[in-house]
Amino acid sequence: MTRYEFGRIEADVRLFTVEDAQGLIAHELEHVREFADGISYGVMSVRQPMEVWVSSPGRFETIRAIEAGLQVASETKRHRARQSSTTFAKRAQ
Repeated sequence: MTRYEFGRIEADVRLFTVEDAQGLIAHELEHVREFADGISYGVMSVRQPMEVWVSSPGRFETIRAIEAGLQVASETKRHRARQSSTTFAKRAQ
């Protein structure tokens, strides 16, 4: 991610699978929001290691992004289940 002089932020996000794409996108967009909020991952990983940690060299993970992804994945699953049951009920009529 890059922050420019007048506040513009650019993020290059790559998904390596389309499995649970909604949850993955929400997860990655939460990282963009964290960056926009000015979170210092390195400092946070030392001060609050249960919330921010090094996932691999030069990369960090956050509980905030994990929770955002899980929430969207859960909401998507519930929405699909409702759609499926509605479709089934219409076919039964």
